Amino acid sequence: MSEFSFESVTVSFDGREVLKDFDLSISTGDKVVLRGASGSGKSTLLRLLLGFEVPDEGSVLFRGEMMTPEVARKVRKSVAFVGQSVELEPGKVEDAIAEVFSIRACGDPPSAEEVEKVLAELGLEKGMLAQQVKDLSGGERHRVGLAIAMLLGRSIFLLDEPTAALDAKLKSQVADLFLKNSDLTLLTVAHDPVWFEGRDVKLVNLP
Repeated sequence: MSEFSFESVTVSFDGREVLKDFDLSISTGDKVVLRGASGSGKSTLLRLLLGFEVPDEGSVLFRGEMMTPEVARKVRKSVAFVGQSVELEPGKVEDAIAEVFSIRACGDPPSAEEVEKVLAELGLEKGMLAQQVKDLSGGERHRVGLAIAMLLGRSIFLLDEPTAALDAKLKSQVADLFLKNSDLTLLTVAHDPVWFEGRDVKLVNLP
């Protein structure tokens, strides 16, 4: 089944074309990696899928439906998105996670065991939960954001440079989590080779 489709999509900002006649189909279980220079439209593609941008020409579809405000709401309930900047509520990490799941649309709060398991998969210790958000490094903050996304229990992930702040070992560990799970559909902006070199992914190079 096709999850998302871009059909002849053109987007311009201030008279400059960022995307022109762009086509891409993402099926269930696909792992798609976007790569390109700054300003080539990578983050714009993610924003189009979330309904935060509207193409000048062409169509964006979610499961066969044309993107509209109503369909965009369906998308946001169906996908987990982690951008380059992860914003967390101030206080302890465990409280920041709990705050997310206080929102009804995010589903039932995960158990302590589920939280600890996901943190461990991302190379984070259980003791991280008691740390203050303000004391986290950039890489730790981003991994907490990824942990929250995983705890949402969704099968479609939109990620923007998810491993930029991590060391080589952690980059590989995080990439494996998403790329080796056949049940997940992934669209990620990534320049780290660990996401595409020797990987079974659909690599999309934007000019």
